[in-house]
Amino acid sequence: MNLYRYRSMDSQNLSRTFTHCELYFTEPGKFNDPFDCKPPFSINNYSENDLREHFKKAFLSICPEISNSKLETLVEKNAHAILNDHRLFQPKIIDPFVSTVSEVNATLGVLCLSEKPDDILMWSHYTNGHRGLVLQFDKLALENNGFDCKQVDYKNNTITLKDINQNLNIENALELANLILWKKSEHWDYEKEWRIVVDTSLRTDISNCRIYIFPKEALTGVILGCEMTPEDKYLVRMWLKEGGHRARIFNATKDTSTYSIKINPPLGDYSN
Repeated sequence: MNLYRYRSMDSQNLSRTFTHCELYFTEPGKFNDPFDCKPPFSINNYSENDLREHFKKAFLSICPEISNSKLETLVEKNAHAILNDHRLFQPKIIDPFVSTVSEVNATLGVLCLSEKPDDILMWSHYTNGHRGLVLQFDKLALENNGFDCKQVDYKNNTITLKDINQNLNIENALELANLILWKKSEHWDYEKEWRIVVDTSLRTDISNCRIYIFPKEALTGVILGCEMTPEDKYLVRMWLKEGGHRARIFNATKDTSTYSIKINPPLGDYSN
């Protein structure tokens, strides 16, 4: 299976993607969608037992030596406070959890890919009006080198208190990220997005660096935009040559009879 990355020619350090096999992983929350990596919370879908479980875990994480009687008193006090005034759900549960997630996000990096190489909206949005390119990566080659590719969930589902409870005491940043980084609104379903998420704090070479090296064999093709200039096409060919890549070069062209893009030569069944 192939995955595709849309890029404009003025993307930062694009040349080094070819010459040095470098990919930059963006910090979560810095995307154009304000809900990306910040999905909404359900403020009604919870039970009294969910509240008790939440506060029990929360207080034990803060003070593991707390006595059972003291713990029970605090749990019941906070649970009943929210049951009596649902407006307290935001400051007592959501805000502290969002604060924790924000701290986690600061160490993570996200790389966005797609199943589709010929979507005219993505070509328009992410390649500077079809003047850029699309990189074709072999999914298996990426995964064999430690880059786990995972599909984005577009079910438009919100985060519930049960979700928070299941992730409350997780210390591993990537595990906690599972709750938020692969959820997007169904409005974005047409992108058929996959993501690779990395924890920069685990690096042993360069601390918290967001640039990662991908295996040369993973880059299997480059699709040149239908509005790309001859000068930029020449640049891309030179970068490929300098990097020693064997990636095939394809050309995106406008279909004269429909609102669609054709890839020449054909890529084959890239949806599998």
